[in-house]
Amino acid sequence: MKSDFGLSLHMNLFECNHEKICDGEYIKAWMIDLCNFIDMKRHGEMVIERFGTEPQFYGYSVMQLIETSCITAHFSEETDCCYIDVFSCKTFNGQKTAKYCADYFNAHAYTYKLFKR
Repeated sequence: MKSDFGLSLHMNLFECNHEKICDGEYIKAWMIDLCNFIDMKRHGEMVIERFGTEPQFYGYSVMQLIETSCITAHFSEETDCCYIDVFSCKTFNGQKTAKYCADYFNAHAYTYKLFKR
């Protein structure tokens, strides 16, 4: 049994630019740019919706299938935080990807963890 199938990157972005995380078109552009940045081929249309029943959960959620798995993200408009996951059996640089996302949303701080799966 092979133990390493791929990489799973989990990012938390804090104190992001409020206007950017509330802008669906900006988020769509980010997803396309992110796929290009990490050299992942998008598969099909992304799914993006703005919803939430509680203020702390209200915001956009987005998912993009990629040929090697998927990318998901959730944006909290109340806290100006982003929670992003990239899973791929194709390798990518987790540290550079986390910094790229933090810069894209003007995060004042961010954390990330990269796991082998």
